[in-house]
Amino acid sequence: MVVMNVNSKLICVGIGLSMCVQNYSFFGGFWNQYSQISMDETCSGARWWLGYDALVCWIESFFCLGMMLGAVWDGSKVLWWIFFVLHLIDAVPGYTVATIFLFKNVNSEAFAACAEAHPVVGAAAQVVSYTQAYFGYVFYVFFMLALMYMVLIRKEDDEGPFLDPVDQDKLVIFVLGIMMMVQNFGFGVTYWDLFTEIGLESECAGTRWWLAYDAVVCVIETTFAGCMMLGGWFDNTKIVFWIFWVLHAIDAVPGYTFACIFLGKNLKSEDGLKCAEKHPSVGERSYNVWVVQLCFYVFYVFCMLAITYYAAFKERKPRAAKFTPLAGTP
Repeated sequence: MVVMNVNSKLICVGIGLSMCVQNYSFFGGFWNQYSQISMDETCSGARWWLGYDALVCWIESFFCLGMMLGAVWDGSKVLWWIFFVLHLIDAVPGYTVATIFLFKNVNSEAFAACAEAHPVVGAAAQVVSYTQAYFGYVFYVFFMLALMYMVLIRKEDDEGPFLDPVDQDKLVIFVLGIMMMVQNFGFGVTYWDLFTEIGLESECAGTRWWLAYDAVVCVIETTFAGCMMLGGWFDNTKIVFWIFWVLHAIDAVPGYTFACIFLGKNLKSEDGLKCAEKHPSVGERSYNVWVVQLCFYVFYVFCMLAITYYAAFKERKPRAAKFTPLAGTP
């Protein structure tokens, strides 16, 4: 275990946030082109890899924050290793393979025909793929190696300042809050895009309603997760935290949880299947996003329980020393 002072932990946070921002940017770019590209046969290869790349970049955003949490965690590095392995699984058969095969597909003869028929999407898909291949991948590997060095290789810090336990808990609350916000916002954006693209036919009404509902509750959850993080930073009161915890719970149970259940029910209903036949791109993407939301539901519950423990139930020890103003300070 490496004992880190404040500066070392800030470096780990900076590396982790840089990885998250890069992944999230590529997720946005790939999702945008996956949403716009044609369902034509000539576009099928690139379309599949755009969707796959969007997914793995979103997952990497979440897992790199988990590694950041494990890096700044005092004590055991079990959490670091859990997220390191999850990140590695997503990085090799996910991110690396996606980078290679998307690049291969956007330079294929089939995609040349696709780009000729749909020049705007064709050009944009190539730009985001080239950026990932020539810029993003190398820098991301650098960030990954830098975080591994900070956690696994470098010597322990023997000089401070070191965080007091109460401030260490606030750092953990910060990372947990960011993880919750990143996950919610990703679903909010994708569901909103799908809601604005789906048809107005009667058979699409149920799916359309629940896409909008899921988008709204995910955006609200993003805000309330940030506010719970804020409430966890208060030293003298837990009232702010509990206010937003209750608001978050209200949005989470009849909101987020119900949205997961009833969106899936509508997607698989007779009308939902008919709607997907009329709007195959929206139907396919709606189902894929819903499956990912279900898979990551347990991760969100973990973050929720963890932030509740650290903000509301864990005993906070007083700081080691009180601030004493210098002589002559007004």
